[in-house]
Amino acid sequence: MTLEQNKQVALEAFRVIETDDSVAADRIIAPDFINREADDDPDRPDRGLRGPAGLIATSRWLCGTFSDLRFDHHEVVAEDERVVIELTMTGTHTGAFHGIPPTHQRFQQRQFHLFRMRAGQNRGAFGSAGRSRLAASTRCAEAVSNRARSERGILIAVHRKQRRARSLEYALTKFDWSAIAQT
Repeated sequence: MTLEQNKQVALEAFRVIETDDSVAADRIIAPDFINREADDDPDRPDRGLRGPAGLIATSRWLCGTFSDLRFDHHEVVAEDERVVIELTMTGTHTGAFHGIPPTHQRFQQRQFHLFRMRAGQNRGAFGSAGRSRLAASTRCAEAVSNRARSERGILIAVHRKQRRARSLEYALTKFDWSAIAQT
């Protein structure tokens, strides 16, 4: 696969999330696909699911929580089998999110996503969108304040990751890609 084809496959994963397109998921997501962000969150209903079923479960969870869900990409960089996407996720908070009732507020959240590709399929993903940051984006200030106390370590780690990931070059040259998928 060319770098441009890898970029297109990575971007198509976000269209699958927006549309719940299981046919596209079967085509672009490898059977051993791992969503590391879901695996790191014990409250995620898509935790532990692999392959296309894992991406479709993520789609259903996100679309059930945030209506009008959309991902607008700003920059896409590829090198070898790695793709990094900087994007903004927007939507309306219309479903419960980790115990936070719907606020019906519009939100936007800037994110970085790192993908490992092989043979035209997405093998693994890691994103910088933590649940505390996403809750803050939906303007659930009081609930976020309560959660932030118990997730302070997560917030600090996310902040550190964001600082390091500000440069897409960092993500391509220094990120530990072995955490996304074993080669």
